[in-house]
Amino acid sequence: MNLTELKIKWFPYIIVAICTYLVICGIELYRQTFISWTIILTAIFITLLISTLFSLFLFNGRETRIGIVLMNVIIVVPITYYLLLKLNFNSTDNKQEVKTFKILKKSEFYKRNKTNRDQTINIDFFGLNKLLVFSPEEKEIIFNSDSITIFYRKGLIGFYKLENYEFE
Repeated sequence: MNLTELKIKWFPYIIVAICTYLVICGIELYRQTFISWTIILTAIFITLLISTLFSLFLFNGRETRIGIVLMNVIIVVPITYYLLLKLNFNSTDNKQEVKTFKILKKSEFYKRNKTNRDQTINIDFFGLNKLLVFSPEEKEIIFNSDSITIFYRKGLIGFYKLENYEFE
Protein backbone atom coordinates (compact mmCIF):
# COMPACT_ATOMS: atom_id res chain seq x y z
CA MET A 1 0.00 0.00 0.00
CA ASN A 2 1.54 3.30 -1.06
CA LEU A 3 1.32 6.67 0.67
CA THR A 4 -1.55 7.98 -1.48
CA GLU A 5 -3.72 4.96 -0.67
CA LEU A 6 -2.93 5.38 3.04
CA LYS A 7 -3.97 9.04 2.89
CA ILE A 8 -7.24 8.17 1.18
CA LYS A 9 -7.94 5.38 3.66
CA TRP A 10 -7.24 7.43 6.82
CA PHE A 11 -8.55 10.82 5.66
CA PRO A 12 -12.17 10.28 6.88
CA TYR A 13 -10.94 9.16 10.29
CA ILE A 14 -8.70 12.20 10.60
CA ILE A 15 -11.60 14.51 9.67
CA VAL A 16 -13.88 12.88 12.27
CA ALA A 17 -11.12 13.14 14.91
CA ILE A 18 -10.59 16.84 14.16
CA CYS A 19 -14.33 17.54 14.26
CA THR A 20 -14.67 15.66 17.56
CA TYR A 21 -11.83 17.76 18.98
CA LEU A 22 -13.59 20.95 17.82
CA VAL A 23 -16.81 19.89 19.55
CA ILE A 24 -14.99 19.16 22.81
CA CYS A 25 -13.20 22.52 22.68
CA GLY A 26 -16.51 24.19 21.77
CA ILE A 27 -18.17 22.75 24.87
CA GLU A 28 -15.53 24.41 27.04
CA LEU A 29 -16.08 27.72 25.23
CA TYR A 30 -19.86 27.36 25.58
CA ARG A 31 -19.51 26.98 29.33
CA GLN A 32 -17.86 30.41 29.46
CA THR A 33 -20.16 32.18 26.98
CA PHE A 34 -23.63 33.53 27.70
CA ILE A 35 -25.42 32.45 24.53
CA SER A 36 -28.69 30.67 23.85
CA TRP A 37 -28.72 27.27 22.15
CA THR A 38 -31.34 28.53 19.70
CA ILE A 39 -28.86 31.07 18.34
CA ILE A 40 -26.16 28.43 17.96
CA LEU A 41 -28.54 26.01 16.25
CA THR A 42 -29.84 28.73 13.92
CA ALA A 43 -26.29 29.66 12.88
CA ILE A 44 -25.44 25.99 12.33
CA PHE A 45 -28.62 25.41 10.30
CA ILE A 46 -28.03 28.43 8.03
CA THR A 47 -24.37 27.53 7.47
CA LEU A 48 -25.28 23.89 6.86
CA LEU A 49 -27.98 24.86 4.36
CA ILE A 50 -25.64 27.16 2.41
CA SER A 51 -22.76 24.67 2.37
CA THR A 52 -25.06 21.79 1.37
CA LEU A 53 -26.56 23.75 -1.51
CA PHE A 54 -23.08 24.77 -2.64
CA SER A 55 -21.83 21.17 -2.36
CA LEU A 56 -24.83 19.81 -4.27
CA PHE A 57 -24.07 22.27 -7.06
CA LEU A 58 -20.33 21.53 -6.98
CA PHE A 59 -20.52 17.70 -6.76
CA ASN A 60 -23.66 17.23 -8.82
CA GLY A 61 -23.63 13.72 -10.27
CA ARG A 62 -20.31 12.66 -8.74
CA GLU A 63 -21.66 11.89 -5.26
CA THR A 64 -25.05 10.87 -3.93
CA ARG A 65 -27.21 13.54 -2.34
CA ILE A 66 -27.28 11.67 0.95
CA GLY A 67 -23.48 11.42 0.92
CA ILE A 68 -23.15 15.15 0.30
CA VAL A 69 -25.57 16.01 3.11
CA LEU A 70 -23.82 13.63 5.54
CA MET A 71 -20.43 15.02 4.59
CA ASN A 72 -21.66 18.54 5.30
CA VAL A 73 -23.22 17.56 8.62
CA ILE A 74 -20.07 15.82 9.80
CA ILE A 75 -17.74 18.64 8.75
CA VAL A 76 -19.73 21.90 8.81
CA VAL A 77 -21.60 21.52 12.12
CA PRO A 78 -18.53 21.20 14.40
CA ILE A 79 -16.60 23.87 12.52
CA THR A 80 -19.49 26.36 12.67
CA TYR A 81 -20.13 25.60 16.35
CA TYR A 82 -16.48 26.08 17.29
CA LEU A 83 -15.81 29.15 15.14
CA LEU A 84 -18.94 30.97 16.34
CA LEU A 85 -17.92 30.55 19.97
CA LYS A 86 -14.19 31.09 19.43
CA LEU A 87 -14.64 34.28 17.40
CA ASN A 88 -16.87 35.75 20.10
CA PHE A 89 -14.58 34.50 22.88
CA ASN A 90 -11.30 35.89 21.54
CA SER A 91 -12.61 39.27 20.36
CA THR A 92 -13.97 41.02 23.45
CA ASP A 93 -14.23 44.72 24.10
CA ASN A 94 -12.20 46.50 26.76
CA LYS A 95 -15.14 47.35 29.01
CA GLN A 96 -15.56 44.79 31.77
CA GLU A 97 -18.99 44.73 33.38
CA VAL A 98 -19.89 43.41 36.83
CA LYS A 99 -23.25 42.23 38.13
CA THR A 100 -24.45 40.07 41.01
CA PHE A 101 -26.92 37.29 40.24
CA LYS A 102 -29.00 35.16 42.58
CA ILE A 103 -28.25 31.44 42.41
CA LEU A 104 -31.45 29.77 41.21
CA LYS A 105 -30.38 26.16 41.59
CA LYS A 106 -27.33 24.29 42.81
CA SER A 107 -26.29 20.82 41.70
CA GLU A 108 -27.27 17.96 43.92
CA PHE A 109 -23.66 16.79 44.12
CA TYR A 110 -22.80 19.19 46.91
CA LYS A 111 -24.87 17.06 49.31
CA ARG A 112 -22.65 14.02 48.80
CA ASN A 113 -19.30 13.93 50.53
CA LYS A 114 -17.49 11.38 48.37
CA THR A 115 -18.32 12.84 44.98
CA ASN A 116 -15.58 14.34 42.87
CA ARG A 117 -17.79 15.69 40.08
CA ASP A 118 -18.00 19.22 38.74
CA GLN A 119 -20.33 21.50 40.67
CA THR A 120 -23.04 23.39 38.79
CA ILE A 121 -25.31 26.31 39.50
CA ASN A 122 -28.08 27.98 37.51
CA ILE A 123 -28.46 31.74 37.24
CA ASP A 124 -30.77 34.02 35.30
CA PHE A 125 -28.38 36.05 33.14
CA PHE A 126 -30.65 38.78 31.75
CA GLY A 127 -33.36 36.29 30.81
CA LEU A 128 -31.03 33.46 29.81
CA ASN A 129 -31.10 30.50 32.18
CA LYS A 130 -27.37 29.70 32.28
CA LEU A 131 -25.75 26.64 33.83
CA LEU A 132 -22.28 27.46 35.20
CA VAL A 133 -19.82 24.66 35.91
CA PHE A 134 -17.20 24.80 38.67
CA SER A 135 -14.48 22.51 39.97
CA PRO A 136 -15.22 20.01 42.77
CA GLU A 137 -12.92 21.98 45.10
CA GLU A 138 -15.47 24.81 45.20
CA LYS A 139 -18.19 22.58 46.66
CA GLU A 140 -18.24 24.23 50.09
CA ILE A 141 -18.18 27.75 48.71
CA ILE A 142 -21.11 26.99 46.40
CA PHE A 143 -23.04 25.29 49.21
CA ASN A 144 -22.72 28.36 51.46
CA SER A 145 -23.43 30.97 48.75
CA ASP A 146 -26.75 32.50 47.72
CA SER A 147 -25.45 34.71 44.91
CA ILE A 148 -22.55 35.08 42.53
CA THR A 149 -20.86 38.18 41.17
CA ILE A 150 -20.00 37.77 37.50
CA PHE A 151 -17.30 39.78 35.72
CA TYR A 152 -17.99 39.65 31.98
CA ARG A 153 -17.18 41.31 28.66
CA LYS A 154 -19.10 41.59 25.41
CA GLY A 155 -17.68 39.61 22.51
CA LEU A 156 -17.38 40.57 18.86
CA ILE A 157 -20.58 38.78 17.86
CA GLY A 158 -22.48 40.33 20.78
CA PHE A 159 -22.55 37.56 23.35
CA TYR A 160 -21.05 37.92 26.79
CA LYS A 161 -17.95 36.06 27.91
CA LEU A 162 -17.36 35.07 31.52
CA GLU A 163 -14.14 36.66 32.74
CA ASN A 164 -14.21 35.94 36.47
CA TYR A 165 -16.58 35.31 39.36
CA GLU A 166 -16.89 35.64 43.12
CA PHE A 167 -19.35 33.83 45.37
CA GLU A 168 -21.22 35.79 48.02
